[in-house]
Amino acid sequence: MHNRDYSIAIVILAAGASHRMGTIKQLLPFGDSTLLNETVKICRSTKTDHLLCVLGAHADEIAQSLDPKINLVINHDWGEGLGSSIRSGINQLLNQEIDVDAVLLMLGDQPEVSTSLLTNIIDAGRNSGNRIVATQYDEALGVPALFPKKYFSQLTQLNGDIGAKRLINDPSSQAIQIIPEQPITDIDTMEEYENFIQSDLSNTS
Repeated sequence: MHNRDYSIAIVILAAGASHRMGTIKQLLPFGDSTLLNETVKICRSTKTDHLLCVLGAHADEIAQSLDPKINLVINHDWGEGLGSSIRSGINQLLNQEIDVDAVLLMLGDQPEVSTSLLTNIIDAGRNSGNRIVATQYDEALGVPALFPKKYFSQLTQLNGDIGAKRLINDPSSQAIQIIPEQPITDIDTMEEYENFIQSDLSNTS
């Protein structure tokens, strides 16, 4: 349920060069669209107040495949790693004076993420009293993850390729854990992509 008293922005991180994939990962086919557009669709299903997509490598080609209404952020420092994309997304929010209570960080290559998982994260954030809410993986917490406004300044100082994991898994953060309905994997290689597509076809047939 959408609550007008609790405003969030979703920032999709999709600036990587996909070196291990050997092709532009964001544009790989998924259903009748692409991996990145599937992520956009899932995010929009939450009826979020604001949706931003951070691009970097191959930005022009990827942008052509996206709805022009999406708030695009171009991260010219994408080669530094994921932290630079998070910085770019949060700075865009601040520069455009988009006032939200929290930001939900989402990777552009996790099509297994469901609307219900994002809804559970947002609902937990609404009721948490200013705590980080993150997805539980086998060994640690990760994204999708929601950060209240009080963490924005720390997010703008991230660097390297660790992203926000250190902040999420810092015991002092007391992050709330949300367990996904099914395991979530990143798609980094062509083999992982092909296995995912085969699995998805099996699940829908």
